[in-house]
Amino acid sequence: MANIRIDYQKRQIIVSKTFHQKAERYGSDEAKTLRDIQRDYPDMRVMVRGAKKQTNSEGEVSYGNQYKNLTYENMERFMNALPNADDYIQVYELVKRVGATNPSTYAVVRRWFKKQFPLYKTSPVFYVFHQPELVDFNEFVVEAEKEPA
Repeated sequence: MANIRIDYQKRQIIVSKTFHQKAERYGSDEAKTLRDIQRDYPDMRVMVRGAKKQTNSEGEVSYGNQYKNLTYENMERFMNALPNADDYIQVYELVKRVGATNPSTYAVVRRWFKKQFPLYKTSPVFYVFHQPELVDFNEFVVEAEKEPA
């Protein structure tokens, strides 16, 4: 099973988080499977596998999908909540149009957004009280043109 792994050296039964949550429901198939494995290996501990560590191209370490909620809609919603939203939206739309020439439009827009709002994940309220200068979008145009189509 992909959700269960047995580590004989560490004496552990390693299960995924989803499997473990399902196994907590008495009578579920997962609970029965885990009970059977524990009968076969009574001296082993059950461990829940955590999310895998990932490092992005900027060297930032994260667990799971670090861009999960960074959708176009959420970017726009965030910028619209800022005092000078019109300026940011104007550049955002331009980057989006220029990025459309690239196979990965989202990656170009995401790079611009992260450069424009580096504290977005850790301290988004910062931008309500501080209006950073607009990032020059030309570097993103050049990057988009360099990337293979």
